[in-house]
Amino acid sequence: MKHPRLRIVARSILFISCLLCYATSFRLIAAETETDRETKRDTLIAGVRQRLADLKSGAVKIEGIKRSYRNKEAESKPGEFQIDYLFSGAKLRSLRSENGEIFPDIVLGPDADEEQLKQNGVNVDDFKVRTGKVETRTYREEKEKGQWRTGQRHACINPIPSARDDGRMFDIRAVGLQGWVEFQREEFADTAIAGWEKHQDFDIKDEGNGVWLYERFFRDRSSIIKWSIQIDESKGFITKSVKCQTKGRLSSSWIVHQELETDWAQISGVWVPEASRMQSRGRDWLQANKLQEAIDLKFVWLQVNERVSNDEFSIESLNLPESAGIIDFTEGGKGVVLREAKKIVLSPLKK
Repeated sequence: MKHPRLRIVARSILFISCLLCYATSFRLIAAETETDRETKRDTLIAGVRQRLADLKSGAVKIEGIKRSYRNKEAESKPGEFQIDYLFSGAKLRSLRSENGEIFPDIVLGPDADEEQLKQNGVNVDDFKVRTGKVETRTYREEKEKGQWRTGQRHACINPIPSARDDGRMFDIRAVGLQGWVEFQREEFADTAIAGWEKHQDFDIKDEGNGVWLYERFFRDRSSIIKWSIQIDESKGFITKSVKCQTKGRLSSSWIVHQELETDWAQISGVWVPEASRMQSRGRDWLQANKLQEAIDLKFVWLQVNERVSNDEFSIESLNLPESAGIIDFTEGGKGVVLREAKKIVLSPLKK
């Protein structure tokens, strides 16, 4: 070009065109990366969901030990418990035994004549809050659920939720997804995975050998919470570990609140939990990294995906003590007494 100004304009146009091409390329690459990330997440979620669906029924003995480090007294008294767990689809039966506090339905008042009660053959200790072996028995079938625990005079069918249990029942399929979920609500596993699908602030990392790290972030103005879930695609999409961490917006270090590791075994072609170890730590900066509670579990599988009779999920299957009555609250209100509890002989008031 003979005119310098035209040459400058042409070069400027060429430079801007190059920048636009580069910007477009970066956007395309970013879009492809985002699509790949979402596709991988969906693949992992579908795999975990299929693994859960493959476990259709089973019988398992769960042996657990819970340790609290909140104070010296609690630390010296680890709590052991056992659960006999049977399930088929949405039906389940759970028989739990542990040492703890027994809360009777009827408590003796200060004016009760305990000596007179004993003479009448009444076990006074049955009407006092005490420490001992606590059995909690629950079942659920398609339209009915029931529960009974040591200290209750009646087992309840379709009980009205109380402040103590809130109607919650253990979901065996949720093991390995988020801490120890014994008292999470029914169908917790499905609820948890649905939350994975809806969450948009996440990342996927390839850790090699078929293992992927799925990270979800929850952010507010001052802090960030990160849930990290390690999924092994090469072993039926088992969840090897779960970790919850937090940090301040301006901090470079994470504080671990909860850690869960789960060992798995393949039985009859289905992956089932074999053992798990969970630790929870302080949630505030003053208690950072201080161990507060630890729970170790061992799962002994007696059967996997074998037929289970419907009779195993009923009030009769709880094998209630002869002294326990049965009340059906299906229609609401006070309920219908199906079986009377052992009569209580009340003593006269002290004079």
